[in-house]
Amino acid sequence: HINIYAQWNSMYIGTCQLFSGIHCPTDNTCYIVGHYGYVAKSIDQAATWTELASPTIKNITDCFFTDSITGYACVQDVLLLKTINGGISWDTLNTPDSFSNFFWSIKFTNSLTGYVAGAYGAFYKTTNAGASWTKINISNAGSLGNLQFVNDSVGYMSNGGGYNKKTTNAGLYWQNLNITGFSSNTTALHFPNSNYGYAISGAGECSRTKDGGATWNIISYVTSIDSND
Repeated sequence: HINIYAQWNSMYIGTCQLFSGIHCPTDNTCYIVGHYGYVAKSIDQAATWTELASPTIKNITDCFFTDSITGYACVQDVLLLKTINGGISWDTLNTPDSFSNFFWSIKFTNSLTGYVAGAYGAFYKTTNAGASWTKINISNAGSLGNLQFVNDSVGYMSNGGGYNKKTTNAGLYWQNLNITGFSSNTTALHFPNSNYGYAISGAGECSRTKDGGATWNIISYVTSIDSND
C-alpha cells in the first residue's frame, strides 16, 4: 500500500471556487483555473496566489502555458482563450462551428503545436499557436481528456471511463491502451517519459508500465484519505 497523506501539504489559495486545472511552466510560476472563470497566478512556487481578472464567467476546465507569460485555456461551451501577458488579459481564439460543447483538456508540445480534447470524441490540433485548428477523427473515442505529451510525437489521454489511448505520430492516429489487472476503470494516467507510466483505478489500484504502455503490472494500492483526518 502507498500512504500518500504524509507526502502532501495543504496549499491555501484564498477562494472557495472549484479548481479544474493547474500548470507550472517554470519552477516559480504557476497558474490555476476553475469554475466560473476563476484564474489565479503564483510567482513564488505556489506559496502565495493572486487572483487575476476573469476572462469568462463559464467554467475553465484546463490551462497550459508554453512559457511564463504565454498560455492557453479551454472553456466549456465552445471557447478557447490565449494570453500573452501572463494572464492580465485574454483573447478568444477562432474555433470551428463543429467544435464540441465541452472542452476538457489542452496541451502544447512547443510554442506552436497544441491539442485540445473534449466531449463526443472532439479532438483538434494547431500548428500555428492557436490561430487555426484542424479536427482529427478518433474512432470509438467517447469523451476525451487528460491529455499529456512526453515529447513532440508521443502522447497519451484518458477520460476516466475506460478510454485510454496513445499516439506515436503527434496525434494523427491514436491506438487503444489496454491497462490490464484493474477491477474498475482508470481514473488517472501519467507518463513522466515515453517508457514509464502509472495508472490509478477507481478501486485504488496502481499499475505501472516500463514499455510505453505495452504491458502493465499492479504495483500497489493507494490508501484512501479521510478528509476529516
